[in-house]
Amino acid sequence: MLVKSTAVIELTKKEMYFASGVVEAVFADIGLSPVITSGSDSVHMRQSLHAIGQALDYRTKHIPLLTKDFVIKTIKKILEPLGFDVLLRDAGKDNEHLHIEFQPKGTEVIFIRQTT
Repeated sequence: MLVKSTAVIELTKKEMYFASGVVEAVFADIGLSPVITSGSDSVHMRQSLHAIGQALDYRTKHIPLLTKDFVIKTIKKILEPLGFDVLLRDAGKDNEHLHIEFQPKGTEVIFIRQTT
């Protein structure tokens, strides 16, 4: 997996490393290596989970359309039941990317946060 030179990933939480492993495996199935384009860097939407290390963006504009659909559906199928949101943002634009954030709803089988 590659990381864009401007992406800051030092604050990334362990759940996002798990998600990155899934992304890497799915990309490998189509002969590509994912590129993280954003972590806790840059300006993001209000209430973004990027700032606290619970969101990462991955480049998708280089993936052919039909293959991209397969990639996104596969990643969603694996990650969403575990508490992740998987969204294609800015589709068809220069900034197109796959946004993945860890935001559990409380019904997940694993990765349920413990309160003290």
